[in-house]
Amino acid sequence: MGGVLGKLNHMQLFCMAFVEVIFYYINIYIGETLLLVVDMGGSIFIHIFGAYFGLAVSYFTSPKKKTIDANVSATTKESDLFSMLGTLFLWMFWPSFNGGLAPVAMQSKHRCVINTILSLCSSGLTTMAMSIKLRGKFSIEDIQNATLAGGVAVGSSSDLVMGPWFALLVGMAAGFVSTLGFARIRE
Repeated sequence: MGGVLGKLNHMQLFCMAFVEVIFYYINIYIGETLLLVVDMGGSIFIHIFGAYFGLAVSYFTSPKKKTIDANVSATTKESDLFSMLGTLFLWMFWPSFNGGLAPVAMQSKHRCVINTILSLCSSGLTTMAMSIKLRGKFSIEDIQNATLAGGVAVGSSSDLVMGPWFALLVGMAAGFVSTLGFARIRE
C-alpha cells in the first residue's frame, strides 16, 4: 500500500487489499500444498509476494508519462524519525518473527533466532559501511531500508543447520544489495 499511497483513493485501496488477500492465499496454497515449500520466516510467501504484488499494482495505476513531482516523495525530519523508530522495533523483534513459525523442537527455535540475529547484525554493519562508501556519510534512508534486509534474506532458511559464517554472509549480501539498490538504482 505504501507504493500507491496518494495515487489511489480509499475505495481503490480497499479493493486492492481485498484482491491482495485472495491472491495471497492462492499463493500460499500453491506453495505449501502443491509444491510443499517450507517458508520459515515468511520471506517467500509474505515478502516476495508483497513486493511483486505492489510492483504490479504500482505499474497498472501509475501514469504512463513521468508527471510526478520529485518533491512528492521527499521526506521530512519527523517522517524519518518515525520510520527509524519502526525500523528499530522491527530489528529487535525480527528474530522472534522468524522463530515463531519454527517447529516446537527447542533447537530449531534457537537456531532460527541465532541465525536471524547474526544476519541482521551483518546486514546492519554492511549497510552502514555501504552508506558511507556510496554517499560519503550515513544516510537515514539507507539505514531504514537496508538494515532489515538480512532478516528477510535469512528468513526462509533460518531453521536450517548452517554455520554462523553463512548467516553472516547472507546478511552481508542482503545489506550490500539493498543499500546499493536504494542509493544508486533508485536515483
